[in-house]
Amino acid sequence: MEPDGKDGSDPESKSDLKNNIKALRKAFGISRTDLSKKMGIPVYMLGRYERGERRLNEDIIRNVAICLGGIDPGLVISTSRIDAMQIGSVKDYMTLSPEDAALVDDLVSRLSQKGRAK
Repeated sequence: MEPDGKDGSDPESKSDLKNNIKALRKAFGISRTDLSKKMGIPVYMLGRYERGERRLNEDIIRNVAICLGGIDPGLVISTSRIDAMQIGSVKDYMTLSPEDAALVDDLVSRLSQKGRAK
């Protein structure tokens, strides 16, 4: 298959990764126009990314994450669609003080290590 020539992506290839840009954008109450301005890309291009018509690259994923307040880039594209509860948890986490966030990070890390030890 021939790449589309603009970003070298194959427009017909599909992956198991899910694009969560639209869900995250809506959850954070940001319009497509406002997010595209923050990202420095045209509105129509953001729409194409949201609809999966253009493949996301690392720079776009990182840019989306930064423009949505510094969320984990892994939330932008993942193996499953995120739901409202997960988005709410992210929004809650982002309001924590740095000290409280460090405590949560430490707890999550300990629980992850404990789960792997079993």
